[in-house]
Amino acid sequence: MRREAKMTSTLMTLAMFLMTAGWGLAQRPVGNPPDRIMVWVDREGNVELLKTPARPYFGPRLSPDGRQVAIEVQGPRSQIWTYDIASGKGTQITSQDSNRFPLWSPDGKRMLFGSNRIGPMTPSGRAPFFEKHEVFWKAADGSGEAEQLTDQEYRHGPQTFSPDGTLLSFYQIHPTTGRDIWMLPIKGDGKPWLYLNTRYPEGGVAFSADSRWFAYTSLISGRYEVYISPFPDRATARSRVSTHGGTEMRWARNGHELFYREGDRRMVVQTSTDPLLIIGRPKLLFEGDFVRSPGTRANYDVTPDGRHFIMLQEVR
Repeated sequence: MRREAKMTSTLMTLAMFLMTAGWGLAQRPVGNPPDRIMVWVDREGNVELLKTPARPYFGPRLSPDGRQVAIEVQGPRSQIWTYDIASGKGTQITSQDSNRFPLWSPDGKRMLFGSNRIGPMTPSGRAPFFEKHEVFWKAADGSGEAEQLTDQEYRHGPQTFSPDGTLLSFYQIHPTTGRDIWMLPIKGDGKPWLYLNTRYPEGGVAFSADSRWFAYTSLISGRYEVYISPFPDRATARSRVSTHGGTEMRWARNGHELFYREGDRRMVVQTSTDPLLIIGRPKLLFEGDFVRSPGTRANYDVTPDGRHFIMLQEVR
Protein backbone atom coordinates (compact mmCIF):
# COMPACT_ATOMS: atom_id res chain seq x y z
CA MET A 1 0.00 0.00 0.00
CA ARG A 2 2.81 2.40 0.87
CA ARG A 3 4.56 1.71 -2.43
CA GLU A 4 1.30 2.23 -4.36
CA ALA A 5 0.64 5.53 -2.56
CA LYS A 6 4.19 6.68 -3.29
CA MET A 7 3.84 5.79 -6.98
CA THR A 8 0.51 7.62 -7.17
CA SER A 9 2.07 10.74 -5.63
CA THR A 10 5.03 10.54 -8.03
CA LEU A 11 2.78 10.15 -11.06
CA MET A 12 0.63 13.09 -9.95
CA THR A 13 3.73 15.27 -9.53
CA LEU A 14 4.96 14.24 -12.99
CA ALA A 15 1.55 15.02 -14.49
CA MET A 16 1.55 18.48 -12.89
CA PHE A 17 5.04 19.15 -14.27
CA LEU A 18 4.07 18.06 -17.78
CA MET A 19 0.93 20.22 -17.70
CA THR A 20 2.97 23.23 -16.59
CA ALA A 21 5.64 22.68 -19.23
CA GLY A 22 2.99 22.06 -21.86
CA TRP A 23 1.27 25.34 -21.03
CA GLY A 24 4.09 27.25 -22.70
CA LEU A 25 3.95 24.98 -25.73
CA ALA A 26 0.20 25.40 -26.00
CA GLN A 27 0.54 29.16 -26.08
CA ARG A 28 2.91 29.15 -29.06
CA PRO A 29 1.50 30.00 -32.49
CA VAL A 30 2.06 26.95 -34.69
CA GLY A 31 2.31 27.26 -38.47
CA ASN A 32 -0.23 29.75 -39.78
CA PRO A 33 -2.73 30.50 -36.96
CA PRO A 34 -6.36 30.68 -38.12
CA ASP A 35 -8.09 33.98 -38.72
CA ARG A 36 -10.55 35.09 -36.07
CA ILE A 37 -13.07 37.88 -35.71
CA MET A 38 -13.73 40.09 -32.70
CA VAL A 39 -17.31 40.19 -31.47
CA TRP A 40 -19.36 41.84 -28.75
CA VAL A 41 -21.39 39.43 -26.63
CA ASP A 42 -24.01 40.67 -24.17
CA ARG A 43 -24.99 38.95 -20.94
CA GLU A 44 -27.70 36.93 -22.75
CA GLY A 45 -25.19 35.60 -25.31
CA ASN A 46 -26.30 37.80 -28.24
CA VAL A 47 -23.43 38.40 -30.66
CA GLU A 48 -22.55 41.56 -32.62
CA LEU A 49 -19.63 41.75 -35.05
CA LEU A 50 -17.01 44.47 -34.53
CA LYS A 51 -15.75 46.53 -37.48
CA THR A 52 -12.24 45.12 -37.11
CA PRO A 53 -10.83 42.85 -39.86
CA ALA A 54 -10.38 39.08 -39.47
CA ARG A 55 -6.84 38.22 -38.34
CA PRO A 56 -5.15 35.55 -36.19
CA TYR A 57 -6.01 37.29 -32.91
CA PHE A 58 -5.36 36.25 -29.32
CA GLY A 59 -5.97 37.84 -25.92
CA PRO A 60 -8.07 41.01 -26.41
CA ARG A 61 -7.72 43.65 -23.68
CA LEU A 62 -9.98 46.69 -23.52
CA SER A 63 -8.54 50.10 -22.70
CA PRO A 64 -9.57 51.60 -19.33
CA ASP A 65 -12.09 53.89 -21.07
CA GLY A 66 -13.44 51.01 -23.20
CA ARG A 67 -12.83 52.83 -26.49
CA GLN A 68 -9.93 50.73 -27.78
CA VAL A 69 -8.84 47.13 -27.70
CA ALA A 70 -5.24 45.89 -27.60
CA ILE A 71 -4.68 42.46 -29.05
CA GLU A 72 -1.98 40.08 -30.17
CA VAL A 73 -1.86 39.30 -33.90
CA GLN A 74 -0.24 35.90 -34.04
CA GLY A 75 2.26 34.66 -36.58
CA PRO A 76 5.94 33.71 -36.94
CA ARG A 77 6.62 37.12 -35.35
CA SER A 78 3.54 37.99 -33.31
CA GLN A 79 2.84 41.71 -32.83
CA ILE A 80 0.69 43.95 -30.66
CA TRP A 81 -2.00 46.08 -32.31
CA THR A 82 -4.67 48.40 -30.99
CA TYR A 83 -8.04 48.98 -32.65
CA ASP A 84 -10.49 51.82 -32.22
CA ILE A 85 -13.81 50.20 -31.28
CA ALA A 86 -16.02 52.73 -33.07
CA SER A 87 -14.17 52.87 -36.41
CA GLY A 88 -12.28 49.56 -36.50
CA LYS A 89 -9.08 51.41 -37.41
CA GLY A 90 -5.93 49.57 -36.34
CA THR A 91 -2.52 50.80 -35.17
CA GLN A 92 0.53 48.53 -34.93
CA ILE A 93 2.25 49.12 -31.58
CA THR A 94 5.25 46.77 -31.86
CA SER A 95 7.43 45.60 -34.74
CA GLN A 96 10.74 44.37 -33.29
CA ASP A 97 10.98 40.56 -33.10
CA SER A 98 8.02 38.79 -31.40
CA ASN A 99 5.71 40.53 -28.92
CA ARG A 100 2.81 38.99 -27.02
CA PHE A 101 0.29 39.37 -24.15
CA PRO A 102 -0.65 43.10 -24.24
CA LEU A 103 -1.81 44.91 -21.10
CA TRP A 104 -2.95 48.50 -20.69
CA SER A 105 -1.68 50.40 -17.69
CA PRO A 106 -4.66 51.41 -15.50
CA ASP A 107 -4.30 55.06 -16.61
CA GLY A 108 -4.32 54.01 -20.28
CA LYS A 109 -1.02 55.73 -21.04
CA ARG A 110 1.27 52.69 -21.35
CA MET A 111 1.15 49.37 -23.17
CA LEU A 112 2.89 46.42 -21.54
CA PHE A 113 3.85 43.21 -23.34
CA GLY A 114 6.26 40.28 -23.40
CA SER A 115 9.04 40.37 -26.02
CA ASN A 116 11.97 38.21 -27.12
CA ARG A 117 13.88 41.23 -28.51
CA ILE A 118 16.80 40.67 -26.14
CA GLY A 119 16.91 36.89 -26.67
CA PRO A 120 19.96 35.16 -28.19
CA MET A 121 20.43 35.02 -31.93
CA THR A 122 20.45 31.68 -33.76
CA PRO A 123 21.40 30.85 -37.38
CA SER A 124 17.71 31.21 -38.29
CA GLY A 125 17.20 34.48 -36.40
CA ARG A 126 16.09 35.43 -32.91
CA ALA A 127 15.53 32.54 -30.47
CA PRO A 128 11.84 31.58 -30.14
CA PHE A 129 9.68 33.67 -27.82
CA PHE A 130 9.25 31.04 -25.12
CA GLU A 131 12.96 30.27 -24.92
CA LYS A 132 13.79 33.79 -23.77
CA HIS A 133 11.54 36.79 -23.32
CA GLU A 134 11.18 39.66 -20.87
CA VAL A 135 8.45 42.16 -20.03
CA PHE A 136 8.54 45.61 -21.63
CA TRP A 137 6.28 48.64 -21.87
CA LYS A 138 6.03 51.73 -24.03
CA ALA A 139 3.62 54.57 -24.81
CA ALA A 140 0.16 53.19 -25.60
CA ASP A 141 0.09 54.96 -28.99
CA GLY A 142 3.23 53.05 -30.04
CA SER A 143 5.54 56.07 -30.00
CA GLY A 144 8.98 56.08 -28.42
CA GLU A 145 11.24 53.27 -27.29
CA ALA A 146 10.21 50.30 -25.15
CA GLU A 147 11.53 50.05 -21.59
CA GLN A 148 12.46 46.66 -20.12
CA LEU A 149 10.79 45.88 -16.78
CA THR A 150 11.91 42.33 -15.92
CA ASP A 151 15.16 40.37 -15.97
CA GLN A 152 14.27 36.92 -14.67
CA GLU A 153 16.21 33.66 -14.70
CA TYR A 154 13.27 31.47 -15.66
CA ARG A 155 10.52 31.68 -18.27
CA HIS A 156 7.81 34.13 -17.29
CA GLY A 157 5.18 36.47 -18.67
CA PRO A 158 2.91 39.39 -17.66
CA GLN A 159 -0.53 38.71 -16.18
CA THR A 160 -2.29 41.83 -14.86
CA PHE A 161 -1.84 45.19 -13.13
CA SER A 162 -3.18 46.06 -9.70
CA PRO A 163 -6.03 48.62 -10.06
CA ASP A 164 -3.79 51.49 -8.89
CA GLY A 165 -1.00 50.49 -11.30
CA THR A 166 1.65 50.06 -8.59
CA LEU A 167 2.09 46.29 -9.05
CA LEU A 168 2.36 43.94 -12.01
CA SER A 169 1.51 40.29 -11.50
CA PHE A 170 3.55 37.88 -13.61
CA TYR A 171 3.90 34.11 -13.80
CA GLN A 172 7.25 32.34 -13.64
CA ILE A 173 7.84 28.69 -14.51
CA HIS A 174 10.23 27.26 -11.93
CA PRO A 175 11.87 23.85 -12.56
CA THR A 176 10.75 22.59 -9.13
CA THR A 177 7.45 24.32 -8.30
CA GLY A 178 6.15 24.89 -11.83
CA ARG A 179 4.13 27.98 -12.73
CA ASP A 180 4.18 30.41 -9.78
CA ILE A 181 2.79 33.91 -9.22
CA TRP A 182 5.13 36.86 -8.63
CA MET A 183 4.65 40.59 -8.11
CA LEU A 184 6.74 43.36 -9.65
CA PRO A 185 6.58 46.83 -8.01
CA ILE A 186 6.31 49.41 -10.78
CA LYS A 187 7.72 52.12 -8.51
CA GLY A 188 10.33 52.04 -5.76
CA ASP A 189 13.11 49.43 -5.84
CA GLY A 190 11.36 47.36 -8.55
CA LYS A 191 12.42 44.12 -6.85
CA PRO A 192 10.04 41.22 -7.67
CA TRP A 193 8.56 39.24 -4.80
CA LEU A 194 6.91 35.84 -4.68
CA TYR A 195 3.18 35.72 -3.93
CA LEU A 196 2.32 32.06 -4.46
CA ASN A 197 4.26 28.91 -5.24
CA THR A 198 3.09 25.35 -4.72
CA ARG A 199 3.70 22.11 -6.57
CA TYR A 200 0.54 22.87 -8.55
CA PRO A 201 0.44 25.28 -11.53
CA GLU A 202 -1.21 28.65 -10.78
CA GLY A 203 -2.29 31.28 -13.29
CA GLY A 204 -5.19 33.18 -14.82
CA VAL A 205 -5.18 35.97 -12.25
CA ALA A 206 -7.13 39.10 -11.25
CA PHE A 207 -7.07 41.71 -8.47
CA SER A 208 -10.18 42.81 -6.63
CA ALA A 209 -11.16 46.44 -7.18
CA ASP A 210 -9.79 47.41 -3.74
CA SER A 211 -6.59 45.29 -4.19
CA ARG A 212 -7.28 43.47 -0.91
CA TRP A 213 -7.99 40.13 -2.62
CA PHE A 214 -6.41 38.17 -5.45
CA ALA A 215 -8.11 35.60 -7.66
CA TYR A 216 -6.28 32.86 -9.55
CA THR A 217 -6.70 29.40 -11.04
CA SER A 218 -4.96 26.35 -9.62
CA LEU A 219 -4.75 22.60 -10.26
CA ILE A 220 -4.62 21.82 -6.55
CA SER A 221 -7.90 19.84 -6.74
CA GLY A 222 -6.77 17.84 -9.77
CA ARG A 223 -8.50 20.15 -12.28
CA TYR A 224 -8.40 23.89 -12.77
CA GLU A 225 -10.62 25.78 -10.34
CA VAL A 226 -10.89 29.47 -9.42
CA TYR A 227 -9.77 30.57 -5.96
CA ILE A 228 -9.54 33.86 -4.05
CA SER A 229 -6.87 34.60 -1.44
CA PRO A 230 -6.07 37.64 0.72
CA PHE A 231 -3.62 40.16 -0.70
CA PRO A 232 -0.79 40.90 -0.11
CA ASP A 233 -0.64 38.18 2.57
CA ARG A 234 0.97 35.74 0.16
CA ALA A 235 -1.97 33.38 -0.15
CA THR A 236 -2.06 32.27 3.49
CA ALA A 237 -5.65 31.13 2.92
CA ARG A 238 -7.85 30.46 -0.10
CA SER A 239 -11.57 30.30 -0.85
CA ARG A 240 -12.84 28.29 -3.80
CA VAL A 241 -15.11 30.11 -6.25
CA SER A 242 -15.89 27.61 -9.04
CA THR A 243 -17.63 24.30 -8.40
CA HIS A 244 -17.20 22.20 -11.56
CA GLY A 245 -13.92 23.50 -12.99
CA GLY A 246 -13.01 27.03 -13.93
CA THR A 247 -10.43 28.97 -15.92
CA GLU A 248 -10.08 32.17 -18.05
CA MET A 249 -11.21 34.41 -15.21
CA ARG A 250 -11.86 38.18 -15.13
CA TRP A 251 -13.00 40.32 -12.20
CA ALA A 252 -15.41 43.18 -12.98
CA ARG A 253 -13.91 46.60 -12.35
CA ASN A 254 -16.60 47.42 -9.78
CA GLY A 255 -15.50 44.36 -7.79
CA HIS A 256 -19.01 42.90 -7.53
CA GLU A 257 -18.81 40.15 -10.17
CA LEU A 258 -16.23 37.55 -11.14
CA PHE A 259 -16.47 35.85 -14.55
CA TYR A 260 -14.90 32.57 -15.67
CA ARG A 261 -15.21 29.80 -18.25
CA GLU A 262 -16.46 26.29 -17.49
CA GLY A 263 -16.19 24.38 -20.76
CA ASP A 264 -18.28 26.44 -23.23
CA ARG A 265 -20.31 27.89 -20.34
CA ARG A 266 -19.60 31.46 -19.25
CA MET A 267 -20.20 31.76 -15.53
CA VAL A 268 -20.65 34.69 -13.14
CA VAL A 269 -20.29 34.86 -9.36
CA GLN A 270 -21.39 37.75 -7.15
CA THR A 271 -18.58 38.99 -4.90
CA SER A 272 -18.17 41.52 -2.10
CA THR A 273 -14.90 42.46 -0.40
CA ASP A 274 -15.92 45.18 2.06
CA PRO A 275 -15.40 44.58 4.89
CA LEU A 276 -15.19 40.78 4.44
CA LEU A 277 -14.96 38.53 1.41
CA ILE A 278 -18.36 37.17 0.40
CA ILE A 279 -18.64 34.77 -2.56
CA GLY A 280 -21.98 33.88 -4.12
CA ARG A 281 -22.96 30.74 -6.01
CA PRO A 282 -21.84 30.41 -9.65
CA LYS A 283 -24.56 31.12 -12.20
CA LEU A 284 -24.66 30.55 -15.96
CA LEU A 285 -24.55 33.75 -18.02
CA PHE A 286 -24.52 32.21 -21.49
CA GLU A 287 -23.05 29.35 -23.49
CA GLY A 288 -21.42 29.61 -26.90
CA ASP A 289 -18.70 28.52 -29.29
CA PHE A 290 -16.00 31.15 -28.73
CA VAL A 291 -12.25 30.71 -29.05
CA ARG A 292 -10.85 29.26 -25.86
CA SER A 293 -7.46 30.05 -24.42
CA PRO A 294 -5.01 27.12 -24.65
CA GLY A 295 -3.88 28.01 -21.12
CA THR A 296 -5.48 29.84 -18.19
CA ARG A 297 -5.09 33.40 -19.55
CA ALA A 298 -8.51 34.83 -20.45
CA ASN A 299 -9.04 35.02 -24.22
CA TYR A 300 -11.72 37.73 -23.79
CA ASP A 301 -12.33 40.90 -21.79
CA VAL A 302 -15.20 42.67 -20.03
CA THR A 303 -16.39 46.24 -20.59
CA PRO A 304 -15.96 48.68 -17.68
CA ASP A 305 -19.71 48.51 -16.92
CA GLY A 306 -19.72 44.68 -17.01
CA ARG A 307 -22.54 44.53 -19.57
CA HIS A 308 -20.62 43.24 -22.61
CA PHE A 309 -17.72 40.94 -23.42
CA ILE A 310 -15.26 41.22 -26.28
CA MET A 311 -14.62 37.69 -27.54
CA LEU A 312 -13.16 35.84 -30.53
CA GLN A 313 -14.76 33.49 -33.04
CA GLU A 314 -13.11 31.36 -35.72
CA VAL A 315 -13.69 32.40 -39.33
CA ARG A 316 -15.69 29.67 -41.02
